[in-house]
Amino acid sequence: MSIAIVTIAMLVSCNKEGVDETVADITTSSEIKKKVAQRFIEEGVNPIAGVRPFVVDGVKGWVSGDIFLSDDKIADTSVKSPLQEEPGAKLFRTTNTVRINGNRRTINILGRTNLTNKMRGALRRAVGNYNDLDLRIRFSLDIGDDTSGKQIVVRVGAADGGALAEFPSGGNPGRPIIVDRALNSESSNVLTHLMMHEIGHAIGLRHSDFRIRQDCPDSGNEGFGEFGAINIPGTDDSGRLLRSVMRACFTGAESGEFIGEDARALGILY
Repeated sequence: MSIAIVTIAMLVSCNKEGVDETVADITTSSEIKKKVAQRFIEEGVNPIAGVRPFVVDGVKGWVSGDIFLSDDKIADTSVKSPLQEEPGAKLFRTTNTVRINGNRRTINILGRTNLTNKMRGALRRAVGNYNDLDLRIRFSLDIGDDTSGKQIVVRVGAADGGALAEFPSGGNPGRPIIVDRALNSESSNVLTHLMMHEIGHAIGLRHSDFRIRQDCPDSGNEGFGEFGAINIPGTDDSGRLLRSVMRACFTGAESGEFIGEDARALGILY
């Protein structure tokens, strides 16, 4: 403690302007984080876990929890009117969803070759579970490293022991899904659940228990955000649904299957 104080005193005495710049840098960094945090809030994500810089496949941005926002998305200052919680509120989606031209759209998913065999199996099962719902969006899955023509790319990467995804933008699904290698120790059911969950974010689903974030280290109400939580009619209205594949944090006892509320919400949305 005393050494640190002496060191600071020396810096102050040596270069007053340098200290002023350092303080300014700290202030600027704090202001940047506040602005970034506000953009997460506007997207309907409570940055209760904090925000930090992150790079996905060369695209710079920020991460909070399991959601990635690119710098371009952070810089998008379009203003939309605040959403109101509707009577009989249901499961929730983001403002941006996947655009469908015509009767059906196929979303091409690529599983990168750095996925473990267990992760590849979980991704195949997750895609199969979505396609079994016979939605107006269907998913095609390839394993490889050629990302051309792929709308969603799933790979192993640093994700703080979890996984992260990006919400839809411009009518297209969020592209990156990053899965931390540490998750390979989880069961196949949990990994399938996780893949389904992140694909859900990529096509516009929010957390089903966003009001409480049960079993999360950063539990608390994520809130509706400025324009990021729209109710899906015909499904659970509590914002506390714990059995859904869109539950914020997994427990280790997941089945790797949709529940009825998930299927209804996706059927209404797509």
